[in-house]
Amino acid sequence: MLELKSPDLTVHRLVLGPLKTNCYIVDTPQGGIIIDPVADADYITGYCAGVGVTPKFAMLTHAHFDHIGAAADLIYSGFIDVLWHHEGDEIEFKRAKTYAMLIAKRALDVPVASVRKPYDAEFIEMLSGFGLAIHHLPGHTPGCCIIYDLNRKYLFTGDIILNNRVPGVRTAVGEDRALMRAAMRFIQKEFTPRTLIFPGHGNITLSETEFAYNKVIRDLLDEAV
Repeated sequence: MLELKSPDLTVHRLVLGPLKTNCYIVDTPQGGIIIDPVADADYITGYCAGVGVTPKFAMLTHAHFDHIGAAADLIYSGFIDVLWHHEGDEIEFKRAKTYAMLIAKRALDVPVASVRKPYDAEFIEMLSGFGLAIHHLPGHTPGCCIIYDLNRKYLFTGDIILNNRVPGVRTAVGEDRALMRAAMRFIQKEFTPRTLIFPGHGNITLSETEFAYNKVIRDLLDEAV
């Protein structure tokens, strides 16, 4: 579904997979990007064809199994060439098949190392040409990143911040609460209350809404008081 249309970028959100994870198709004047290639490669390619977006590459907020489910098929089919990610999440790629089977009861094809590339200075420079930037905020996973536009109006948070109305929201296994608290403080400081958040699960929301009503965020910040 179309979530945002502005002169700088257009954002489509696909809700896919057993955990209803968000996949974002971002279209810019420089070309398209897939953020978190979730679950169903055929649906993603069909949707992109339907709206006339040709993605140049795919990139991750983090490498939990429900955020990478379509990556291998998208690459092996030739739809995209590479999956960009933070090097800190290599451990999550190794765990992904096991967690997919334990939690979702389904097999997962993980893209091999040769078609995965860690974020580096060259990628960050290239991404700025699309009007976007990334910042590493570990806590949910070791390699968690936020993705945002250069004017800081729009923020893709992955699972660092979820919509407060998502049922059953809870912290993830292995999540570092101190680092998550630091991530929340960073977002609160660096982005305005009116920043539009595109979360890993749930509907689009505002920064001010989540910091006011999201119990996970409030509990994290209250722990330090």
